[in-house]
Amino acid sequence: SEVINFTPARLYGTNSDVWYIGFRAFDPHTKKLKLVRVKINRIENKKERKKYADILIAQLNAKLASGWSPFVEANNKSRLTLLSAIELYLNRRLPELAPSSVRSYRCYISLLQQFTKKNYPSLYLDEFSRHHANEFMDFVRFRPNTSARTFNNSLIIYKAFMNWFVDRGDLETNSFQKIKRLKEPEGKNRTYIPRSELRRLVDLLKKENPEYLFACMLIYFCFLRPADLACLRYSSFDFKRNLLKINGNETKNKHTSYRVLPKILEKYFYFIFL
Repeated sequence: SEVINFTPARLYGTNSDVWYIGFRAFDPHTKKLKLVRVKINRIENKKERKKYADILIAQLNAKLASGWSPFVEANNKSRLTLLSAIELYLNRRLPELAPSSVRSYRCYISLLQQFTKKNYPSLYLDEFSRHHANEFMDFVRFRPNTSARTFNNSLIIYKAFMNWFVDRGDLETNSFQKIKRLKEPEGKNRTYIPRSELRRLVDLLKKENPEYLFACMLIYFCFLRPADLACLRYSSFDFKRNLLKINGNETKNKHTSYRVLPKILEKYFYFIFL
């Protein structure tokens, strides 16, 4: 049988001092129909009051027939849409992350933002179900140049995104939680440059771009990540002890460490003073 979510609005109390429009609407908290009364006594002239009541009754019945409920509307005022939740996360959570993580998080969360704007612009955060999460991850999976590793890394970020709202009390469950990682190929497919080609490349860089050669040699001999290299300052170099300081506040593993500067790099040190 068809579920009745409302009873039509009607005018009551025309033979008393209190006129009101009454109807019942579905309350999602109690899962039952709940009585709503709208008093209209503020209009003193009874003829005008009746005209106003007829207009308001027609409007209310049209809204009720379309699925509207005043209880859902009242509840929605304190609910976050998915788009507003994304904005909240970008503004509050991202500043708390390490600088090395912000770029990845912003990139992946912005992708969710684009998907939502296009497909579900009015969706509430607590309406984002496992079905929506699977649909979105399918979208991520079949984007050009998306590897299994890229998919898995993005899934970690989306799980963290939803967990943040679970911890805040905005959500009861994480809709990404049961989505499984993709199997990644064993090992990386690396292409090694032959030694003869390396010699030619070094000779070319010595003439054309010695600054870039110095940067490459720092990464190679001092075991640096490109992000570590970008954070180096003049104060990072200890020329008396031939050491390079890697500040833990700017590294992925958060550990401050020192690397030996080999003699082969000494002839390039003048670039640091430029």
